[in-house]
Amino acid sequence: MDIVTLTLNPCLDRTLWVGEFGGPARREEWQTGGKGVNVARVLAALGVRSLAVCPLGGAAGDKFLSLARGEGVEVLPVPVKPETRVIDTRVRERDFEQRVDYRAGSELSDAELDELEGRLFSVLPGARALVVAGSASCGRAAGRVPGILRRAREMGVQTALDSNGPALLEGVRGLPDLLKPNEGELVSLVGSPEPDAAEELIKSGVGAVLLSMGARGCCLIREGVQKYCPAPRIEAVNPVGSGDSFLAGFLYAAFKGYSDERSMMIACAAGAANAGAFPAARVSRSDIEMVLGQSI
Repeated sequence: MDIVTLTLNPCLDRTLWVGEFGGPARREEWQTGGKGVNVARVLAALGVRSLAVCPLGGAAGDKFLSLARGEGVEVLPVPVKPETRVIDTRVRERDFEQRVDYRAGSELSDAELDELEGRLFSVLPGARALVVAGSASCGRAAGRVPGILRRAREMGVQTALDSNGPALLEGVRGLPDLLKPNEGELVSLVGSPEPDAAEELIKSGVGAVLLSMGARGCCLIREGVQKYCPAPRIEAVNPVGSGDSFLAGFLYAAFKGYSDERSMMIACAAGAANAGAFPAARVSRSDIEMVLGQSI
């Protein structure tokens, strides 16, 4: 595999389309969810060989695997006792306003996490990069992230971290080669949303920070260097999955050998393409090229 993603807290995403909130669903759509799975899905659409490693359990876990096959996402499932969570999002048809019934993940045992790590590192040799993405289902799982990142780097695998909550706060200690926070996540790490504040992370040993700034674009921070890229102007209807599509676009371009500037342009175009449509993180090459106005 070119890129392996680790999703510690996967889910089934069910979108319920309604005329008005409180009314019955007129139709529903299902897809696999979790940030690492989203990244893998977009990478696969761009022709990058990717594998999503996920702890999955119960009937929802079985449904997850069935959906993944139809989506073209290659998944390495690690069986766990807790049922895979289901997240319902109600979307009002006339204006795309959303209301999410969020469910947190379940506790995983040390034995289950040991098995997860074992399966992950069994497929990591030969990969170009490991992407750890999304929340952790429990504090025990979040505590594993820095060690996973360090071990992967020792194997010569490039590492990227795009997490939130405890998985981000713990994971940054693993000094990933690439850290992709949004502005709110940067505040949680260094107390400020400004790119200058990310220099603190670089000094600590993080390789680079790719700061996503929504409609304002992004900034890539390396030691002593900041590069900005504006976001394309689009009519946004669905922000969910835009950050995952953004990261997948950047990784695709970086591994093609494109410059930082072009990689950032493609990343911003991928994020914008996602924001302009449903469902989340189902961006194709043609979608990105349409936004960018050129081939990639």
